[in-house]
Amino acid sequence: VDPWGKSVESRVDTQLASKKRILPEWIWHYVRQMCFRHDAMRHFRGGVGQQRVPREYLEDTQIPLPPIDEQRRVVDQIETCLNKVKEIENLRREIDQEFESLVPSALEEVFQTGANERKIGELFSEKPKNGAYYAKNDYTEVDGVSMVRMGEMFRRFEVSESIEKSVIVDRRCEPYRLKLGDILVARRSIVYEGSGTMAVVTPKNVGAIFESSIIRLRLNESLIIPEFFVAFFHSAEGFRRRMSITKKSTISGVNQKGLLSLSIPVPSIESQRTALKLVKQIRQSVSAAQQNSTNTEISNLRESILFHAFGGEY
Repeated sequence: VDPWGKSVESRVDTQLASKKRILPEWIWHYVRQMCFRHDAMRHFRGGVGQQRVPREYLEDTQIPLPPIDEQRRVVDQIETCLNKVKEIENLRREIDQEFESLVPSALEEVFQTGANERKIGELFSEKPKNGAYYAKNDYTEVDGVSMVRMGEMFRRFEVSESIEKSVIVDRRCEPYRLKLGDILVARRSIVYEGSGTMAVVTPKNVGAIFESSIIRLRLNESLIIPEFFVAFFHSAEGFRRRMSITKKSTISGVNQKGLLSLSIPVPSIESQRTALKLVKQIRQSVSAAQQNSTNTEISNLRESILFHAFGGEY
């Protein structure tokens, strides 16, 4: 059973079901609240990237069995409340998307295009490098090296400090080790607008490696600051330029040749630092607005609804 609803499979005792003594939905919601309450997902794990509540954990659990009409009443109340949570979640997502759209427009005022532009290919300290491919059985949960994937850099200026996957350390890792200031570029994306998105490596990511759907760029930092480079390509003009080299398909993508053809404004290092101060202010303002957009902790609402439901409050 997956309490988050990604994959649902319920089995109900045939004798109980035939006598209409229990609703499958009653079992489903009860199991969900039980997993939330006991934090089962933290303690039970399957293979890499999988989390499961074991069968034996459920078999030893007693489940309350009120009359079928009472079950139906409670289930209806739960699902009404959960539908409201879903509406809130959708509204929050729309608000977040609105705030995200503010950043590229605001950055447009920071970057002066046209003057002092240079081809990206003139700014590298090393040739770009596509990431490493590892098979599923190469992944590990212990004593591995972190593997940056698309999820850790999508819609970000910096690579996430929290990296979910790790692979077994071997000789293949070394050419793909990340250094401070490296830039990662999305080489492929199922989301068209995600192709070519960029994020800079932070101290927390140093020593990690990166997957095959990512390109690594290393810049000559005497010419351009990595954070300035990334910020430009998060601006509206930068977005237009990277979309110009994106091949639209089921899985859209960019390649090294396309990247080398792009140009970017390269003012003095001092001017770049000044621009980055403005970028920081813009991002902080938008982040503060996002956090204040709602006081509802959506992630806790589902748990609260189920706890109250099976505590007799409905």
